[in-house]
Amino acid sequence: MEKLFCITILVCLVAPFYGTSATEGPVLNKVEEHIVNGIDARYCEFPHAAFLKIAAKPKDYFCGATLISDKHLLTAAHCLEKQISSIEAHFGSTNKMNATVIVRVASWLIHPNYTTTPQLRNDIAILTLEKPVPKEKCVQPIEIAKKTDVFLSLCTVVGWGKTGEKGHYPKQLQKAIMFRLVHGQCRKFARTLPDMHLCMGDLTPHGENICNGDSGSGLMCKRRPDFKFVLTGIASFNYNCDEGLGVFVRVKHFEDFIRKHTNI
Repeated sequence: MEKLFCITILVCLVAPFYGTSATEGPVLNKVEEHIVNGIDARYCEFPHAAFLKIAAKPKDYFCGATLISDKHLLTAAHCLEKQISSIEAHFGSTNKMNATVIVRVASWLIHPNYTTTPQLRNDIAILTLEKPVPKEKCVQPIEIAKKTDVFLSLCTVVGWGKTGEKGHYPKQLQKAIMFRLVHGQCRKFARTLPDMHLCMGDLTPHGENICNGDSGSGLMCKRRPDFKFVLTGIASFNYNCDEGLGVFVRVKHFEDFIRKHTNI
């Protein structure tokens, strides 16, 4: 698993954060925070959230994803860099061990301009399922952000990732409210980030954040003026799980790419 090594928040070796082994959930230290500083999601609260179980060499791992149609999901491109033999998408339960619907992924498409240097850019991928997911209360797609959409500043992130730098991997889906930083604020800490990124957090120690295993998971914001939750971001990377600053793919920047390859 890649680690993030930081001297300060301004001088870091940035790496994506994959999940732990898909068959193991090591407990490093018991902590109270979830996602980082989040809480358990309620039953069926996020019917679009998917747990990806990825069989790969040298070992299996997991990532998050978001259902955007009955056959398509969005995730982070860096989740698909390994020597993958198969991917299963798990739906319908906040407990990652108790999915009510499991569908194999037939194919995946990484953005053609995806790169890891100087930082993760175009870190988005589309997954196509072998068959449509059934219509269920707890399995529902979410609308993606449009280029013209404007959002409120408080958004919700979900994931099964680590609960902190010395945290654990929870079985229950976690949620946290994160504050959207304007790009000028973000550039104070990450000067080279282009507009395709979205910075979230409160910049406080142990503030709400994403961490290892949250890669590919969704960020939902309320759109103006209808106040509907739409998929606004995809968890990409951070500088330190405990620093209260996470970086997401800005979904509306990739609206054309998504619609071209999904016909939604």
